[in-house]
Amino acid sequence: MNGIRGILRGMYGDERPWSESAISNYIGTMHVTRPFMPPFPGSEAEQKALGRYLASLQHGGASIRGAQSEGITVIPRADAPAVGSR
Repeated sequence: MNGIRGILRGMYGDERPWSESAISNYIGTMHVTRPFMPPFPGSEAEQKALGRYLASLQHGGASIRGAQSEGITVIPRADAPAVGSR
């Protein structure tokens, strides 16, 4: 839900390659069309790099190893009540 690929696909379609510069420009003004978004805090070079990365996601993209794809291990605390007890 609210994944960036879906948003970009809705904006630019999939008929042609996504434009890195169009995406980069959108990042710089996204807070105007989506007021709930804060202005992009990065530099111009970072904005362009993000536009290039997002354009690369058009046809998939490598998943970045982390909690969302790998899960996390929770080590129970010794003083925590047992699961199911009150």
